[in-house]
Amino acid sequence: MSIKAGLALVLVAFALSACGSTPGKSDVQGALERFSKENPILFGSDKPIVKDTKCTKTGNDTFDCVTSLATSSDPQPHTITVKLTKLNGKWTAQITNLFG
Repeated sequence: MSIKAGLALVLVAFALSACGSTPGKSDVQGALERFSKENPILFGSDKPIVKDTKCTKTGNDTFDCVTSLATSSDPQPHTITVKLTKLNGKWTAQITNLFG
């Protein structure tokens, strides 16, 4: 195998592995920000602030994320569980448990 073919194979493998990657803190943050705008009754004018998160895969492009979440008016973080699903290239959030 030539060096070019080997490099191309590595790049393809890397691209494929990135497609199904576990969401990180910034992914959860972005999804919760969109969720808060769509559900103002839950957050009011507060902005969600993700302090820490750990996600576990539960299905195809679906993860349960246990998240330490504060808000712009309450800096004390609370543990919640968020279901993240990737739709059309964007993570969407659904809060499934407000108490962890």
